[in-house]
Amino acid sequence: MNPTSYILYSTLTDFGDSALLMPVAGLFTLWMVFERAWRALGWWLVLFGGGATLVGLTKVAFLGWGVGIEAIDFTGFSGHTMFSSTIYPALLVWMSQRRGIKVQAVAWLLGVLFALAIGVSRVVLHLHSQSEVLGGFMLGTSISLAWVWTSGRDLRAHPYQFVALLAIALVMGSAHGHHARTQNMITRVALALSGRTVPYTRNSAWPDRYQKRNANPTQQVLLTPPAAVPQGMTGLVARHA
Repeated sequence: MNPTSYILYSTLTDFGDSALLMPVAGLFTLWMVFERAWRALGWWLVLFGGGATLVGLTKVAFLGWGVGIEAIDFTGFSGHTMFSSTIYPALLVWMSQRRGIKVQAVAWLLGVLFALAIGVSRVVLHLHSQSEVLGGFMLGTSISLAWVWTSGRDLRAHPYQFVALLAIALVMGSAHGHHARTQNMITRVALALSGRTVPYTRNSAWPDRYQKRNANPTQQVLLTPPAAVPQGMTGLVARHA
C-alpha cells in the first residue's frame, strides 16, 4: 500500500474511533433530552447500550477464554464498524426528520454507506477480519434501523438544532485523530475475569490454523505486513476495536 492510500484509509478509519463517536453519541443523547423526546431517548439507550454490550462481550470472550469462530476468523464484532453504522445513520435521520420520509431514507442510507466505508478501511488496514467487520456492520445497521422504526421519526421543532449541530461538528473536528484505549480496557477486564496473565490471540487460540498459514505464505494473515506500512507509520497498525 502506498503512503497516500495508507493515510486516506487511516483518516477514514479514525471516524469510527470511540474517542470521536462516544462524545458524539453523548451529545446526540443530550439533544434528545433537551427535545424531551423520551420515547426516542429510551429506545436509543436500550438499543445502543445493548449493541455496545454485545461488542464488549464478544471481545472479552475471545481475549479471556479464546472463544471465537475459527472457521470465519471471528474474534469479536468490530467496534469501529458497529458504532459507526449505529450512530451516523441515526444522527442523520434525526437531523432530517422535518424533511419528509424520502429525505430521511436517503439520510439513513448515506450514514450506512459512510459506516460501510469505515468498515472497509478496517479490513484494508488489516485491523479486522472480513467477518468481524460484516458482523459489526449488520449489528449496527440493525440497531439504527430499529431505532428509526420505533422512534427516529418523532417530528419536532428542533429549537436546539443549530447549537447541537455546532457542538457535534466541533467535537468531531477536535476528536478526529485521537484514539480511545478501549481495547486495553477490555483486555484488562477479560484478564481479570478469566484469571489469565496474557490475553488470547489468534495464534494462541487457533495454533493449527496459523501453522498451516505459515506453511502456505500465499494465505492472508490478519497482520499488516511491514511492506504495507509506510515508514514512520507502524504505530497505526496496533489500533483495534
